[in-house]
Amino acid sequence: MTQMRLIVPATAACIVMFALCAPGARAQTVGWDVKAEANASLFFGNTRQTTLGTRFAAGHADSTADVRLDGQFTYGEAETAEQRQYVAKRSWRTGATADYRPFARVSPFVLASIESSLEKRIDRRYSGGGGAKLLLLRNVRTVSDLSLALLSERSTLRDAAGLRIEETLARYSTRFRLDHKVGERVTLSHETSYRPEVRAIDRFTFTSRTSVAFSMTSTLAFQGSFLDNFDSEARARGARSNNDGELLFGLAVTF
Repeated sequence: MTQMRLIVPATAACIVMFALCAPGARAQTVGWDVKAEANASLFFGNTRQTTLGTRFAAGHADSTADVRLDGQFTYGEAETAEQRQYVAKRSWRTGATADYRPFARVSPFVLASIESSLEKRIDRRYSGGGGAKLLLLRNVRTVSDLSLALLSERSTLRDAAGLRIEETLARYSTRFRLDHKVGERVTLSHETSYRPEVRAIDRFTFTSRTSVAFSMTSTLAFQGSFLDNFDSEARARGARSNNDGELLFGLAVTF
């Protein structure tokens, strides 16, 4: 919980800072859009660690519906004091969302996802549900929204002894998103999700991603991202930590 007391205020500060910058009115964006990212980080010296990450998103929006598919994969290796390499991270996630009347002030949506995480000891986690999105702000430089949903979740997990655990539960889901354009070349993006269990709100997952992208051409950008993932039950399953954070740099291509 000490880690969460540090994470949540920092995230709130980002939200307030971004939301303060906000003039003018932007037209609705319709049609197809595709984005692909490749990121990496490298640490060396007394300890050596590498992390590679990729993300892909595609969607189509019009005044009736906004349908999106996305996926991400992270792989990392580390080295022990005896100079033995081991896999420290291997996780992936894919998901889909569909919003009805996405440019309205309030719009209903459904979502589904599948994920796996070696470091969090999650073999498979299936999630699906629905909710409503509140559009907080849309203008020339800024788009921001807040979503609330109820999810059903089915997980195949590994405990500290390596035994399989089957778990079915319901979660509340709260998500905040913000995209803000600074000048003509720099874009700030932030997304935070908080998902407590319905029957035990002290058991939760928390994910946060903050990115700064510098456009080099109309389609290519250099990007730095800070990711933070917290699962309150990960250590109880035998993971080394409930919290995973990483700073990645790479390229993003948008079509």
